[in-house]
Amino acid sequence: MPPEGGWAPVAGWSLVSIGVTVGAALFGTWLIEPWVCSFVGITRTRADPWSQYSKRASVHGPHSTPVRQHRGHTVRPLAFVLGVCILLVGVGGIIAPSGLVWIARHFTTSGAFYGIAIVRVAFGVILISAAAASRAPKFLRVVGYIIVVAGIATALVGLIDIGSALAMIDWWRQQGAAVIRLTGIPIAVLGSFVAYTCAPVRRAA
Repeated sequence: MPPEGGWAPVAGWSLVSIGVTVGAALFGTWLIEPWVCSFVGITRTRADPWSQYSKRASVHGPHSTPVRQHRGHTVRPLAFVLGVCILLVGVGGIIAPSGLVWIARHFTTSGAFYGIAIVRVAFGVILISAAAASRAPKFLRVVGYIIVVAGIATALVGLIDIGSALAMIDWWRQQGAAVIRLTGIPIAVLGSFVAYTCAPVRRAA
């Protein structure tokens, strides 16, 4: 059953949301990365912000490489646990779609959207902090920025256009189990990626 107003508004809203999120994440990675890296104790070279860390910082200063690695190793177990939890939610949604519907029922108010926004921003910052000690530092850092931007976008939606967001959630809840199971796939993929990249490393005896 198509949503009220037809498919065009839903498709348009989805494309705009995806475009804004990806564009803002890329722009934010370039613009606010120095501030975030400074906040979590990371120092980059000015010549190539995506390349190796500053050799000078690895010798002296509070943001040296040993400090950065120590902070990354400290946060990584938390990121691993959160990744496992997200993976379980995704797998649970695939096996029992009613579980995702039950979760969605509890996020139909502006206050709930703000709560989701806070959780997303916090989760993104955790991924950014743990990226340096993970198996895929650059990719995990980009994912962290995307999640932070998604959290900010969620707060803006709750503030500006909560009605359209609730309409989309209601429409999604009315779809069949197959569509809801598809929703659990990206959730499980995200959780498995975070859990794998932040999993404890076994040391040889």
